Amino acid sequence: MRSDAIANPQVTDGAPGAEHAGEIAASLTSCLELEPLLDRLNGLARQHAQALASCVLLVESERGVLRCAAVTGAGCEDLAERETALARLSNAMLVEAQDLGNPHATLTTQPLETSLLPLLDCHPPTPAGSLLALALRREGRLLAVVELIFAAPPNAIAGARPALAAVARFGAIGLQNAIELRSLRQLSISDDCTGLFNTRYLYQVLETEIRRSERFGYSFSFLFLDLDHFKLVNDQHGHLIGSQVLREFGALLQAQVRRIDWVFRYGGDEFAILLPQTGKPNARVVAQRLLETVRQHSFIRAQRLNLHITASLGLAAYPDDATQPVQLVRRADEMMYQIKNTTRDDLAVAG
Repeated sequence: MRSDAIANPQVTDGAPGAEHAGEIAASLTSCLELEPLLDRLNGLARQHAQALASCVLLVESERGVLRCAAVTGAGCEDLAERETALARLSNAMLVEAQDLGNPHATLTTQPLETSLLPLLDCHPPTPAGSLLALALRREGRLLAVVELIFAAPPNAIAGARPALAAVARFGAIGLQNAIELRSLRQLSISDDCTGLFNTRYLYQVLETEIRRSERFGYSFSFLFLDLDHFKLVNDQHGHLIGSQVLREFGALLQAQVRRIDWVFRYGGDEFAILLPQTGKPNARVVAQRLLETVRQHSFIRAQRLNLHITASLGLAAYPDDATQPVQLVRRADEMMYQIKNTTRDDLAVAG
């Protein structure tokens, strides 16, 4: 994270809104957790602008979208997690921090038709009349847009300008810090080759899932997978192709499970899947579907290799087969090796 992001912000004494700017700066640069920071951004922007509602739209460049990551304001809750194409955004729609800090620049709110989100789905106690899209930029890069919704029709922005300028400026600093911290954490729990969660994180998730399942009386299932004859791929095609196969296999697994399921690379050509709130009968169905999907899949098609690979699977469940993370992994691993040492390309179930 940048050192200037946590330094004491410099605010000129006596400048319009200097007192508010100092408080805003301290609040937004002291928070390193993304979700609480977004709530602070919304709260401060809405408070100082006296807006009906406020929402933060994060820029997700890889997906080409703006995602509404946080909302505050009665009647506007449905905006949460809405998305819009990044291509819809134009600089003409945005109010920049430097514009707000320029007393000679005439700024007005915009008609509701310019909204990046479907405001017709919102029903605040007072009907909405206009909006303002505030840009949060850091070193020239747009990180987010704070969309403020007002009751009045388009009108000039006056007293809120210094505070909103501080929200934009220091909000961008805080947001960059929080995003970088989250990325560092993600790297620490992710596998470099496949992008899946790693073994270290597997045991953390298992601990949490066991506590949750014990509390609510749930069962869950755990699958352990190993690619059959994967050494031949490396021997015949090289380790670069082998790594591509592992990445493709990880993506294939991820595409076959639910959003609440967890996929891990355990190490080498071994993978694991945690299926929350799933008993053995349903987990068996999932496992058989995975086996068939892997059988039918052609790997490395882009390079016209069209490799066909199978997998050996082991299944164990909490609490039937084990009540501790290490025990559960060991039991599923034992089942997998039963298949690995006999037929391969099949499933063995504990119990």
